[in-house]
This record gives sequence, structure tokens and C-alpha cells, in this order.
Amino acid sequence: MNGYSVNELPDGRAQVWKDGMLIATEPNAGIAWQKIAATQQSAPMPVEPKRGGTGCLVAGLIVLAILVLFGGCTVVIGAMGSTDKSRAAAPATTIASATTPKGSGPAAAAPPAAATSKAAPAFAGAKDSDVVGSAGAPLTIGEATVTSTALVNGDATLGATLCTSVTLQNASTKTISFSIFDWKLQSPSGTIVTSEFTGSQNMLSTGEIAPGGTAKGDVCFDNNHPAPGQYVVLYQPTFSFSSNRAAWLNSL
Repeated sequence: MNGYSVNELPDGRAQVWKDGMLIATEPNAGIAWQKIAATQQSAPMPVEPKRGGTGCLVAGLIVLAILVLFGGCTVVIGAMGSTDKSRAAAPATTIASATTPKGSGPAAAAPPAAATSKAAPAFAGAKDSDVVGSAGAPLTIGEATVTSTALVNGDATLGATLCTSVTLQNASTKTISFSIFDWKLQSPSGTIVTSEFTGSQNMLSTGEIAPGGTAKGDVCFDNNHPAPGQYVVLYQPTFSFSSNRAAWLNSL
């Protein structure tokens, strides 16, 4: 089903695989298939806006425009007649005085509108729906409050790594899933890598969090080509109806 498969374990639990990668472990195969199906539910069809009343609105606008035009013509004709009478009864200086009130000068020109520009994105590839914060800030994504600490060098036995300690708190009234595969790291060059299984002895696992529960662990990434600049830790849960991502900014 779109790259998903379920493998039942001897103890009754079921592993969820996607494109050859283990992404979650569920209590049984039934729940696993239910969650896979839920992630592929199509978005609701857009509701066509109600139509009606357009004809009345257009007719009303036409009548209003005619009244405004008629009134404007009346004012202009009256003003022209009044000006002609004033010219006949008073010298040119009187006409100038009536046209420009004493003590007032020409109207000041309105200042030009300030140019507006869209704020620069927090990082390369940032989306409008991203929830962005500094390293260590608690960010809310879907039904979980998630924290990622500042990146540090991890164990380098099998190669250089960067690690962050993460905390996920379930603030909902139902069980939510979590996985190490929900995490990625964007380097200063713009390269995005997925999490590794090495770098710490306290790696985040894959499982579920009961309502009000908390899951903690380390998430590490390959760092064989370190470079100074901005690193962005990205979190986007696999089993979620929300497309939002959490992003923590790190300067190394």
C-alpha cells in the first residue's frame, strides 16, 4: 500500500515498514494497518462557495453610481454659476481671495507609501507552516510538545556525528506514535540527512506515548563533512494528519 508493509513478530506485535525502512512498531497488525490507512486518507473535497444575491448587488451598485454622478454634475454646474457671478461683481484680487482662504497655502503632497518586503525565511527551504525556534525551545507540533537541545559532537567510533537530546510530551487524550525516523538535519550547505543509529548510548527508540506521557532520547546525524554555519534540526512525525514541521536553529 504505497510502499507500506506490516511484519508480524512472534510476540504478536507488528512492525510497520515503508520503502524498506522500519518506521514504527504497533501492538498488533490490525492497529498497524489502521494507522497506515489513516495516513492515506484523502483531504476533504473543497466546498463550493454559495452563490446568490449577485444580481441584486450589481443593480444596487449601478443605481448608486448614477446617483453619485448626477449629484456631482449638479455641484459642478452650481459652482460654475457662482464663479461667474463673483467675477462680474468683484475685482480679480477678490476672486483670488475667495479661491484661496487667507493664511492657507497649497495642500501638502501625501508622503509616498513605504515599500513593503517579505521577511527573509528563517533558514533555506523554510515553509510558511514551519514552527521555528532556537535550540532548546519547546515547540508544539500536532498533539505533542517537542524539545531539541543544542547540537553537540556525538560518539565518533564509526564516524563523526552530531547529536541532540529530544523530549516528546503527549498533551492529547489519545496515544501517539514516535520514531527516530521522524528526525532530520539540514547542514549549512543545504544538505538534509536522516538520523543514524550510532553516536550515543541513549538513542531515541520507536514506540508510542500514552496520554500525558513523555518519551526521551538522543538523535544523532552523520557529520563526516563538518562546516561552520547554521544547522537546522527538523522534526515531522510520520503518523500525523498535520503537515507542519518543527525546526530548531543551531549555529556551529
